[in-house]
Amino acid sequence: MKSNLLFFLLLVLAPLASCFSQKKPNTSNSFSQQIAKGEPVIAEQKEYKDVVSFIDIQQSISENENVYRQSIQSAIVFKKCNFRKGFLASLNNNNNNYFLTFTQPVLFDSCYFWEDTDFRGCDFGSSVNFRNCMFYGKANFEETEWTSNVWFLNCFFKKEVRFQNSFFNRKVNFFQCVYDDLCSFQSCFFNQDAQFSSVKFWKYTDFSLCTFNAGVFYNYAQFFEHTLFNNSLFRDRAEFINATFKKNMEMKSCKFFGEVKFNKTELNDVWDLGDAIFYMGKPDLPQPMNAVVKTQNVKYLKLESLQ
Repeated sequence: MKSNLLFFLLLVLAPLASCFSQKKPNTSNSFSQQIAKGEPVIAEQKEYKDVVSFIDIQQSISENENVYRQSIQSAIVFKKCNFRKGFLASLNNNNNNYFLTFTQPVLFDSCYFWEDTDFRGCDFGSSVNFRNCMFYGKANFEETEWTSNVWFLNCFFKKEVRFQNSFFNRKVNFFQCVYDDLCSFQSCFFNQDAQFSSVKFWKYTDFSLCTFNAGVFYNYAQFFEHTLFNNSLFRDRAEFINATFKKNMEMKSCKFFGEVKFNKTELNDVWDLGDAIFYMGKPDLPQPMNAVVKTQNVKYLKLESLQ
């Protein structure tokens, strides 16, 4: 009789145990098998209610003291997904920093990030495309390295965004993005063309200490608060055609080696060009009605050939 009862309990409980064992949270473990095999991670119209992270501490290799890096060999594709909690591609754990290297293309299409997003320190070895994405938490892209082309097309950032100390090796395009809070690109290096046309910067914006090795375009961009370009280096064409600066704009100690265009640029408040150097001669500067233009110690040079 006892053996029959035991057999019955095993028949009932075994399927239940199997069901419970199959339930996994939407964290790094959800994608670990695909990543381990180098298979693409593809998701469409999914909702993730827990923090999403690709970081696997056990797979991370030491780079320096307290710095570890994991290589992701899988292509990453998310379309029309909702990330209700944070999205982490960077982690600080017990004073150790964990970063990711993505060797394959990364695509986020029409996704919603409802809380903080952290890609700090990531290396992207292939193309990266964020298009029509909504970031409602803070977005951290500090100290990232972008080897191939980068697109942030028509994206909305509700809270502060940080790209400072990042390296863009190929073309980068932020066309029609909207930054609703603080935005910082301080000390970034742009090796090829950088496109910021038709972008709206609603709060304090910082492009100081940047290096633009190729063309940079802010045509039809709108800056609504204090904006900095101080100590930046423009090695090629720089365009601000039909750009609007509602508050103070500083270009102190900038160096312009290529053609600079301020056609129909709207200036308000104060525009400070102090100690800037224009190596292609004096550009056609706008004559604002409602702004003070400071040109103390500005130099206009005309050099035939620059190395």
